[in-house]
Amino acid sequence: MIKEYMDLGSRWNNREALFARGDWLMLYKVIVSVQSNIMGMLFGLNRLYVHHQLLNGKNIL
Repeated sequence: MIKEYMDLGSRWNNREALFARGDWLMLYKVIVSVQSNIMGMLFGLNRLYVHHQLLNGKNIL
């Protein structure tokens, strides 16, 4: 489960450019995606499995 959530995506590397450009919607989307992945990693470290659509990542927007 931890390996599944370790990839933060390539857009995370562009967060500073999004901030400088003022592209707030895309920046917030990237931040939320990273936060969801961090929560998934923490649940994996604590050996908890949470089956919730918001943590699934496939059903967001």
